[in-house]
Amino acid sequence: RPDMPYPDEAPPFLLVVTRDKGKQSETIHSFVPPEHLHVIGAGTPAKANSPKQANVASDKALDYEKMAQSITKELPIGTFKSTDCQEIIKRSWAGHALAQADGAKFGTDFKAKIWPHLQKLGVRIPNENSKPLKYEMTQQAKQQVGEG
Repeated sequence: RPDMPYPDEAPPFLLVVTRDKGKQSETIHSFVPPEHLHVIGAGTPAKANSPKQANVASDKALDYEKMAQSITKELPIGTFKSTDCQEIIKRSWAGHALAQADGAKFGTDFKAKIWPHLQKLGVRIPNENSKPLKYEMTQQAKQQVGEG
C-alpha cells in the first residue's frame, strides 16, 4: 500500500483477535489489511481469515469509499452536517447499517468510516470545535470525483 512506510511483504505488525462475539471492533476490518488480521476462536489454534472473510472486510471498506464518492458528487460546495448525507446513503445502500442508523449513531459512524475517504478527496472540517460538527465540500473534492 502506498500510504504505508513499510513494504507490503514486511508489515510492522500482525494483529490477532478472538472470534468472541462482541469483542471485535468493526473498525479493525476497515483499517487492518485482511492478510494481516488473524482471528482465533476459544480453544482453537490461530488461523488466518478465509478469503471470504477477507472479501467481506474489503467490501465494507469499498462501500465506504463509494459512499464518500457519491456524497462528494451529490452535495454542493459549502458546509454540511453528516446527517445531510444519510439520504444519499439510504438511496443507494438501503440495506447498509449506516442507512438504518439514528442521528447520533450515524454521525459517529460517518466520522469513523466515511470521513477518512472524504478527507482524502479534499473535503475539510473548517472548525473542529463546532457542535454539531460541520464539514465543507470543496472544489478540490469535486474535481477528484470528476464533478468540478
